[in-house]
Amino acid sequence: MKKRKIILIALDLVLLAVLIVQIAVSSVDPRKTFLLSEKPDEVHIYNNGKQIDLYSSDNGETWVIGEHKYPANSVFVQDLIEKFSKLNAINKVGSVKNEASIDRFGLNEFNCISVSAKKGGNVIRSLQIGKSPAGVQQVYATVDGEKDIYLIEGNLRNSFDYEEDYLRDKRIYEIPAESIKSVEYTDENGKVFQVPEDKISSYAYFTTDTFVIPEDLSQAEKKYSVTINADKTITMDIYELLKSENEYTYIGICSESPYKFSVPSYTIEKFAAKTEETDKK
Repeated sequence: MKKRKIILIALDLVLLAVLIVQIAVSSVDPRKTFLLSEKPDEVHIYNNGKQIDLYSSDNGETWVIGEHKYPANSVFVQDLIEKFSKLNAINKVGSVKNEASIDRFGLNEFNCISVSAKKGGNVIRSLQIGKSPAGVQQVYATVDGEKDIYLIEGNLRNSFDYEEDYLRDKRIYEIPAESIKSVEYTDENGKVFQVPEDKISSYAYFTTDTFVIPEDLSQAEKKYSVTINADKTITMDIYELLKSENEYTYIGICSESPYKFSVPSYTIEKFAAKTEETDKK
């Protein structure tokens, strides 16, 4: 009887030990959230030899991009900031101390996308983005200089794999529609056409698909000159490239922008249709 009692006590101790281990294991949550409470005034993205630099001087309300301080699309930039301001790590998968892990998770210099956010010159968030597991919206990454490699929710590679042109503000101009008094075109033959009053409101703004590197327009043909008479006069010349190896065929130069930009072909068709209509009038 005494021996049986000892065995039961021993079993109770074993069960108690197992219970303690289970409680300890269950209390460890492998998930981790990285929260950023401050708004950055600089964001730098390094990807495959390319670098994008974003700057703000008014607490993140407006942004400029690159050494030329091009106006940036603030909505796009805010979206980027939101993506790295709250990072949900699902699990810890390795350490950068292990060189094999660096290659395995795509965190070497050839594959890694690096993001750095600053406030007042101080780094408040750093992110090293590696591979994305096939078929899932997750990514391997290190955060804020930690040595641990995490599996993080969301495909951050797609979120930060942009060209500088994508993040630029594509608006060439934007004015109140009611301020427009008249719009006229001059075609390649020098003939002037007036746009009907019921159609001039559509010229209150103009956006481009992309800005273009400086082009030699000496061999290009001027397709239209557009003049918008409002509270201020806006002019725009549209050129057709006679031989183009680029994705764009038409280039615009506007009094409201110091940069040349592509003009979508559907805009040219719209201009031509309105020219024909006003010519018949």
